[in-house]
Amino acid sequence: MDSAEEMDETAILKQQLGNRQTKRQLERGVVLRVYNYYRVLLSFVLLIVFYEVTNQTFVGALEQRWFQTIVLFYLIANVASSFLVLVNEHDWVTGNSTVSLFVIVDIFFLSALLLTSGGVESGLSYLLVFCVAFGGIMLRGQMSMLFAAIATVCSISVEYYLHNTGAVSGAQHYFEVAILGVAFFLVDYLFQQASNMIAERDQEVVSLEALDQIHRIAEQSRLELEESNARFTVLLQSTGEGVLGLDTDGMITFANPKRVSAIRSRRESHR
Repeated sequence: MDSAEEMDETAILKQQLGNRQTKRQLERGVVLRVYNYYRVLLSFVLLIVFYEVTNQTFVGALEQRWFQTIVLFYLIANVASSFLVLVNEHDWVTGNSTVSLFVIVDIFFLSALLLTSGGVESGLSYLLVFCVAFGGIMLRGQMSMLFAAIATVCSISVEYYLHNTGAVSGAQHYFEVAILGVAFFLVDYLFQQASNMIAERDQEVVSLEALDQIHRIAEQSRLELEESNARFTVLLQSTGEGVLGLDTDGMITFANPKRVSAIRSRRESHR
């Protein structure tokens, strides 16, 4: 394989990887938009339950005024971030730093809402699972595991504070938050594995597409070379001048009919 063919293959592979990277960025953008819409919907649902559902004991049951303030700020932040993601198509919007910021802000607000609602027994703690799952989809490696660790620490801190202030009693809530922490890491791991499998499949698709394109280019080059050789052979066969081909050792490798006839005539004259 000569250098020109190697350059062609490199260009094809770069093009395929570039196309796949562009598609992946678009997919990340879609996932991020859907997640932001979920956050806005979640904020509205929490407000509706807080204001409209009477005698409920899980949304803002412990500190109603603080819950109301926090959820309103959370709603404003979600609407602003959703608008930013919707109108902005720059790569940094779907970058790891921005995604990490979204997840950390969510963990912070949801932990505050959890604190004002009475801890894990309110049921709001399971909303943190969606944050961790989103981080597992968008990010892979230790950064994604960090989200699960932060969510676990926040949940334990909330329960410890509520226990010390006397808002909750007993040790059952510590067992529940331990199970919740295990769920955080398990969900994050499962979503990381799914994301890795998708990434590996994308790499295989890129390789197959590149190989197919390289094969088609090589086949086209072979046909063009055969056509060129055929034209060259016809030209040599039909030319009125004698053409003789020699290798590096001086041995004859080719002679067109005109040259063959001249050699035979010369031999016959010598006889």
